[in-house]
Amino acid sequence: MKRTLLILAACSALVVVGHTQTSKPMGLSIRAGLVFPASGYGRDQGRTWFGVGGEYKLKDQSFGMNDRSSTGMLTLSADFYSKGQASALPLLVNYVGMKNELYYTFGAGLAFTHDEVQNGGLMVGRSKTNIGYQFGVGYNFQQGQNPVFAELKYFGNGNSNLNAFGLFLGVRL
Repeated sequence: MKRTLLILAACSALVVVGHTQTSKPMGLSIRAGLVFPASGYGRDQGRTWFGVGGEYKLKDQSFGMNDRSSTGMLTLSADFYSKGQASALPLLVNYVGMKNELYYTFGAGLAFTHDEVQNGGLMVGRSKTNIGYQFGVGYNFQQGQNPVFAELKYFGNGNSNLNAFGLFLGVRL
């Protein structure tokens, strides 16, 4: 059984490596950066947080744009940012519009959050599932086989303690 799992894992790794060696992009973007909380609660946890995320292209979507230098796509994204006892994980469906190397994005979905609230003089952990949203702008630096990008995002959700701005660098695979 262990041998079969090892063989399956090795074959999967070879397929992924072989796929990334081709010139066709996978439609996957990964990013990491700094997150700056927008609330007093968030800043009490720390002024600068660390965030990571990924985004997967679902399909091209132009919504009737006729300008050949403009394109658009629908994506799924997952981001995670945390500090101390606070964290947020927004899972969103996004629209990304591009004009040359500049792009904008906005999306909505669910945000899974964890923070603390005061209850009877004690701080008690609270986990919630909220409506989440984001919007942002970015720039693609076309360097090498895998383009690098920088973006600025705003993450919002039903738990306003965890609203934040993010500044990310990433790579497209």
